[in-house]
Amino acid sequence: MNLLHFLAANWDSAAIVLAVLAAAIILVVKRRFDLLQPILFALVTEAERVYGGSTGVLKLAKVVEWLLPHIPAILKPFIGKERLEGIISDALEAAKLKWAGNPALVPYETKG
Repeated sequence: MNLLHFLAANWDSAAIVLAVLAAAIILVVKRRFDLLQPILFALVTEAERVYGGSTGVLKLAKVVEWLLPHIPAILKPFIGKERLEGIISDALEAAKLKWAGNPALVPYETKG
């Protein structure tokens, strides 16, 4: 009961503290997603090398299978199936640009 009275009397300070905590959590989660990008590039490149073109569903399933052990525990509550597939699709689009711009990666270019 004392906590409720304290929060009622200091609601503005409590709101500021909650906003700062929420911002800190968002920044940590965003930074963790950024750390996944090099891993995703390697995984989509390997999936393309192993399975080739026109096997998108299979490649997506393998990348998800390979990626799950690398996702930090702090991110797992924030990632649903749709979000994970979106992250992988974004990584694939970025990888396609890198493959197209680097002659050494020509064998990894998508065929379909």
